[in-house]
Amino acid sequence: MKIVLHLALVALLGLSGCALVQKIPYTVEVRRNSVTSDVLFADILGAVMRIDRRQYPEVAQRTLQKVEAIAHAQYFHENHPGVERWTVLHDGENPVVYLITITPDNEGYASFVISQDGGSAPQ
Repeated sequence: MKIVLHLALVALLGLSGCALVQKIPYTVEVRRNSVTSDVLFADILGAVMRIDRRQYPEVAQRTLQKVEAIAHAQYFHENHPGVERWTVLHDGENPVVYLITITPDNEGYASFVISQDGGSAPQ
């Protein structure tokens, strides 16, 4: 009985934790434009969300509007840095663009750096 109660408590805490994390919605088409794995995409998306919320706390709604792979996929897979441009739409009208520089290592992992693009958002 204690094991069942413990598992129920763990599941409940996990669900309540998920409710506190706001996700940035995106379409399947937007996701397909990234050369990253699903795990790396989720990590980058979470980091972009945290940065965006810190820089623009007044924004009520965020949407990942566009992902553009700047560096070709073959470069990324040959241990050369890849770059993607991610556009986050604020409240349905104000785009903010982030550059994601992804650097793979020789062991199958990757690190990434996020910077805000000073140029205008692609349309």
